[in-house]
Amino acid sequence: MTVSKTGLEMIKMSDAGYNVCYRLRLSSGFITPFQSDTLMGSLAWQMLYHFGESKLRTWIEACRHQPPFVLSNAFPLDKLPKLMAPPASNQPQPTSKLEQLQVVRRGKKYKERVWLTPTEFNDMKHGRPVQWEEKESPKFVHTHSRLHAIIDRATGQSLQENGLYEIEESYVEYVSLYVRYFDPTYEPIVEQLLGSLGKTGFGAKKSSGKGLFSVEKDPDAVKVLATPEGANGYAILSQVVPAATDETEGYYKFVTKYGKIGEHHTESPFKYPHVTLQPGSCFYSDRMPAYSGRLVEGIAPRHPNVVQFGFGLTVPIVLPEKEE
Repeated sequence: MTVSKTGLEMIKMSDAGYNVCYRLRLSSGFITPFQSDTLMGSLAWQMLYHFGESKLRTWIEACRHQPPFVLSNAFPLDKLPKLMAPPASNQPQPTSKLEQLQVVRRGKKYKERVWLTPTEFNDMKHGRPVQWEEKESPKFVHTHSRLHAIIDRATGQSLQENGLYEIEESYVEYVSLYVRYFDPTYEPIVEQLLGSLGKTGFGAKKSSGKGLFSVEKDPDAVKVLATPEGANGYAILSQVVPAATDETEGYYKFVTKYGKIGEHHTESPFKYPHVTLQPGSCFYSDRMPAYSGRLVEGIAPRHPNVVQFGFGLTVPIVLPEKEE
């Protein structure tokens, strides 16, 4: 990947690193979602292959104190996740049945929305009434089911009975990945690792040509991460394993993940189940941390050196005033 330096490619943050947005332009379908913790794990393998175990250990050791960089999930096109905080309530009260009906329709539209355009996200981030640009919540990622054969390891051929299974493959032109760097020396390293990962493939079935992409920078996209006036909290754009010092009051959703160790760890590849906060979760905060989450150790019972990168990229936002 050829990278040019311009002043617009990054927005400096006071004592909190700087942001860069990458477009991962897909040249094939993909099976594994582009989630931050999975991407970090894939970059760790690329780090091992390109720079050796010593460099990988240095990165992991740094993460025990402060990560050199954190990632968002990679979002389809230029969209962002819907924030889980309630929309702004500072709108005029309806005075007629028609206006009441319009309020109900707006509420239904908000509830159905999965992704936000940058303008809609910016409205919510500033605590303003959202000016919807999309009439509904369209599907930006197209998914198709594909049949795959189960190979008999003894014969090298597909099984005679029950030898097929379905896998859902997703297709999108590109996904947007936000990176916040705290150590500038890691920027060229991450760009090299992303470029290598795009050539080898990301996630499941990469040996069959899935998850291939090229990398380019999007200079203007990082503006969506700027701090709004009157910010009293933050949203996360990643899969986050909460740290003991993270905020707890807010609006959030979490899931339990059942991860696997990638690459050549075929013996006992399963990790312990762990809870992650979902992108779009929002928390009240006076200190506005530049990232949340933590490094999870002891995640794989048979592989004590394996870790989980549970860090999350945060965005300052204006949340509704707390109720007494």
